[in-house]
This record gives sequence, C-alpha cells and structure tokens, in this order.
Amino acid sequence: AEQMARSLAVLARAADERLQRESELGAVLQDAGAFQDHPGDQPPTLALPFAARLRALLAQRLERPVELRQREDGETVLWLPAQSDLAAIGLRYEPLRAPVARASLVLFGALAGLLMLAAWLAARWLIAPMRRLAQALPAMVAGGSAPPLGRQATREVSELADALSEAITRLREQSAAREVALAGISHDLRTPLMRMALQLQWLPAHPRLAEIEREIETMDALIAAGLELARAGRQEAPQWQPLGPVLARLLPDEPVWQRPEQIEWQVLAPPIALRRALDNLIQNALRHGVAPFVLDLQRSSAGLSICVSNALAEDTLPPPPSGTPAAGGLGLAIVEHLAASFDARLQRDYHDGQVRMSLLLPTARVRPQV
Repeated sequence: AEQMARSLAVLARAADERLQRESELGAVLQDAGAFQDHPGDQPPTLALPFAARLRALLAQRLERPVELRQREDGETVLWLPAQSDLAAIGLRYEPLRAPVARASLVLFGALAGLLMLAAWLAARWLIAPMRRLAQALPAMVAGGSAPPLGRQATREVSELADALSEAITRLREQSAAREVALAGISHDLRTPLMRMALQLQWLPAHPRLAEIEREIETMDALIAAGLELARAGRQEAPQWQPLGPVLARLLPDEPVWQRPEQIEWQVLAPPIALRRALDNLIQNALRHGVAPFVLDLQRSSAGLSICVSNALAEDTLPPPPSGTPAAGGLGLAIVEHLAASFDARLQRDYHDGQVRMSLLLPTARVRPQV
C-alpha cells in the first residue's frame, strides 16, 4: 500500500500540473489511470481494507482530501475533490493493482506447486521401505528373511516388518508341526492295517473276504493320500517348465481322453508340486467320473486354466452350485494345497451332467513356450 500510494501521489501531482497548464488530461495520464469525470457519490458496497489504507496514505502525502467512490460499472476509484484553483481528478488504482495481483497469483501457484512436489517426494521417500517390504513378502512366506528397510524407515514400519516376520515364522512352525503329526498318524495307521491284511490270509475262505480286502485297500489309499498331503507342504523353488511334457507323462494313453494336439505354454511353478497337483486332478476324474474325459487349456486375461472334464456317474451325489471352490476329498484338498504354493486356485463347474475342475494359474506365472 505504501509503494502504491507513492506511485499514485506522483500521478496525482502530474495530473494537477497538467490541468493547471492545459485544463485537460493528457493521453499518457489517462492511460496511467487518471480521469476527470465525476464518479458519483456512491461509496464502495464492499469493505476494502487495502483501498481504505491506500486512501489514507494518499491523502497524507498529497495533503488534500481523497475519497473512495464506486462507479456505475462497479469499479472502485480514488476521487480527489477540487480545491482552490486545482481541478478535481480521479485515480483508478485497479490497473496498478492488477500486476501485483497477477504476481501474487503466480507466486502462490509456484509455492503450491513446490509444496505438492515436496509432499510427493517425501511420500515416495517414506513409503519406499513399505514397498520393499511388500515386494519381499512372498519370499518371506517362502522362508526368506525380511529385507533391509533403510534409514528412512519409520519406527512403525520397522515394527510392522518385525511383527510380520515373527508371525510368518510362527505360522511356518505350526504348519510344519501339523505336517509331521499328519505324516506320523498316517504312517502309524499302516502298521495295524497291514497286520489285518496278513491275518485275512490265514482265515478260511468266505464270500465276505474279498469285500474286506477291498475296504482295506481303500483305507490304505486314504493313508497314502494323507502322507502325500503332509509332503505337499514342503517348500520347493519354482522354475519355468514346459507344460506339454508334464501333461503328456501324466495323461493315460487311452482313447477315452480328449486332449489338445499341441501345448505351447510354460509355467512358473515348483516342478514336483505342479506334477502332483495335475496328477491328483486327473486321478480324481478317473476315480469319481466316467468317460468321456477331456483335458483342455483356456487362456484369458486372468491367466491360464488347465481344465479336466468328465461325466458324472449315476451314483454321484447332486452337484453343488457351479463356480464354488472345489472340495470333497483328500485328492482335491491336496490339489488346493499344492496349487497355493504357486499362486493357483482350483474351481469346479457343473453343466449338463459334466463336471469340470479348473486349475487357474495367474498371468505372471504363464508365458508362451519359446
């Protein structure tokens, strides 16, 4: 306001001198904001602290009254009434204030941009440890250690990393304990089962002996499945492998199976886990379904689906709704357990007397075979 008052005072004195000599304002003074038309007696409708301060400073410098008036077009001006032989003049301070306003807006925008950039850089700097922790989480679940978080890691992030590491370690220990217990129980059950099978050989011939032997074989198969489920929890490093040879070794060479002629895909998975999962999927279809059996591959934006389809046997229970997670036996439980080790999931669908079990591998674990 002080600087603008100086400028307006110079302009007012120049206008006075011009009026004293020629009784009219020059073009230069008019362009600078001086005028002679009376603006009227309407005071400003809005409170203008800056304009009021400017009026007071200008009146002090010019030693003559200065009034604030509002024109019909709404513009606020400074009016200097006539005194002695001086003619009345008006000063428009809006043109002088515009550069200041524009400069203020530019400065405000620049400061806001700098603040936003600084906040963005600070946010990236602060979340870098969290990003490293999130990227290392799959490796931590597989048995790796927590990554170095760097000096910029906050105390909360460090505590979170320690808590996650401790929780994963406890879950791994509990899982290992369950696997050992399951393997021990399954192994111990085989001893009395084999004694029963041997004792049956010493019994005299009876029509029910064959049925009892079949039940013992069924129990032995269930125990074997339990042992396999225990072994399925063991960690194994994933690697890229062609899917075609794996399926060719597992599929029975029988005409009841329909299969694709060429399989030109590679998958990233633990080799043994992938082979066991696919083998259990195929054996489940052979054990609980009837021909025709179909193996096909479906590529989508979600990944690659390995689908095994078969017809339902007549004595099969009514199927649950399609799209639900697969369940219903140790075989499929083993498939789900193994599939989780390479981020795959098992899903079943029923349609027109056909059951389809689909093992969906995510896109990140599938690529065309070179």
